[in-house]
Amino acid sequence: MELNSKLYWLKVAFAVVIGLINGFSGILHWPGVVIGVAALFGTYPLSLILIRSAESGSPEATELTPFKIITNGLPAYLFVWVVTWTIIFNLLNPGSFV
Repeated sequence: MELNSKLYWLKVAFAVVIGLINGFSGILHWPGVVIGVAALFGTYPLSLILIRSAESGSPEATELTPFKIITNGLPAYLFVWVVTWTIIFNLLNPGSFV
């Protein structure tokens, strides 16, 4: 699998994990949103560090620009996180906002 694909799927996996953690925490309203977004953007650099350290010797890693590393998979990361968090939270807390 090429490095771009690894980077993309690693970010998607992190988004699912963070979405599950946020969904199971059950924090309501603005504190939940602030904590969730902080966790989301706190783990995003972790995926970048992991992929850089794992693939530092490969020829593909030298071709990736910092912009490409950051932007590759970012929309999927955000979308998967929001969907996972919303589904888990609503399954565990039906009618919380009514």
